[in-house]
Amino acid sequence: MSPDRILTFGEFRLDPVSGHLYRGSEIVPLAPKAFSLLQFLAGQSGRLVSKQELLSAVWPGVFVGDAVLKSTIRELRKALADDSHQPRFIETAHRRGYRFVAPLSQIDPPPAAIADAPRVSYARSGNVNIAYQVVGSGPIDLVFVMGWVSHLEYFWN
Repeated sequence: MSPDRILTFGEFRLDPVSGHLYRGSEIVPLAPKAFSLLQFLAGQSGRLVSKQELLSAVWPGVFVGDAVLKSTIRELRKALADDSHQPRFIETAHRRGYRFVAPLSQIDPPPAAIADAPRVSYARSGNVNIAYQVVGSGPIDLVFVMGWVSHLEYFWN
């Protein structure tokens, strides 16, 4: 599956360009890692994905345990109104992993949506990772610092 394609399942639309999950026209609030986990699982639709593969894909290079995966799956189920005992979207294979079970369809994002979204770039200064965006052009540069922990894609909304 193309990483820029919008995925639709049930009453939901997962838009990787905007970084949002929609129910109809309403945005369903999701933490960034929950969004990434849903995007990864949906991209592997129908396939059992091991816990280790999910941890490596969503939390690369970070030591986290099964508890963070379980709590993120719980967050997704709550956002999707999914029942772990009768799943419509995410099925649990106990002690092995998870499977995205809903029928999916893909649509290409509208070209304007890609052009309007500022591209996020990354830089490293010592042990600090910095995300930044360049918007427009002009005679002076303006730097906006949001806070210690922030998410650029959410800022634009």
